[in-house]
Amino acid sequence: MEVSTLLGLGGLSPYRIEKTEHATSVRVFWGRLAVWLVMLVVAGWLALAGGIYAFVKYRRGFTDVRYVHILALPLGGEDYRRAKGEFLIRQGLAQAEEQEWRAAFSSLRAGLVNVPEHQEARLLVARIYLMAARPDAASQVLLDGLKIHGEELDYLRTVLGFFFGLQADSTVIEFTTALGERLEPGTPVFRMAYTARAYALFNRGRHVEALSVLREHGLLESPEGRFVAARIEWARGQRDGALDRLRELTQRVPEDQEIHRTLVHYLGEQGLW
Repeated sequence: MEVSTLLGLGGLSPYRIEKTEHATSVRVFWGRLAVWLVMLVVAGWLALAGGIYAFVKYRRGFTDVRYVHILALPLGGEDYRRAKGEFLIRQGLAQAEEQEWRAAFSSLRAGLVNVPEHQEARLLVARIYLMAARPDAASQVLLDGLKIHGEELDYLRTVLGFFFGLQADSTVIEFTTALGERLEPGTPVFRMAYTARAYALFNRGRHVEALSVLREHGLLESPEGRFVAARIEWARGQRDGALDRLRELTQRVPEDQEIHRTLVHYLGEQGLW
């Protein structure tokens, strides 16, 4: 009987061909065959991953890519996407430094898709939208960021400044109401959110609601809350009370220029300045 195997592999072959004088038979070793198929798939993926790695790194310019990122793509590729996002954001920030705004915008917006918590990139994308006269798009970028950065004081201050600058009081009322529900009472960001809500209500002439917000959340004794209360008093014609409150605040927080400007303005209206 004549016996032959794949490439002369002997006991490692997934099959064996047996020839006799009267017949030829093929005996398949299914366990070995499964191992061989797995090995071929792995070897094929390693080779393909190498090609993808070279293409992405040298043709696409993604110099931070690592071979292991490509190998992990069948598992979801989260590391690859994040690494690419971080690379694009660094690239976009560098392009912005060179005032290459179109390229910077493209890089930063693409990078934010995979690294949405990058605050500097988000703020810069919003800024570029404003430069392009797209306050609607800038607004959405900033509002999306509240889901991630809403508990960060500096970010909230930036977003409030943006929307108050647009006189978008209704938007401020809406997002501070939603944000306040997840903030820890008494924290600086909590006080800022609810004071901003009260101020936006005041701007809309909803004085009773504004005072209710300040009272409900214990903000009438904070400098910011007292300032809003003073504005409400003035609007209601309670001018002596408003001036007294503002004078007290200039002593309490002498570095707050808005309080000083408001006091001077009111005094001027009264003919006292």
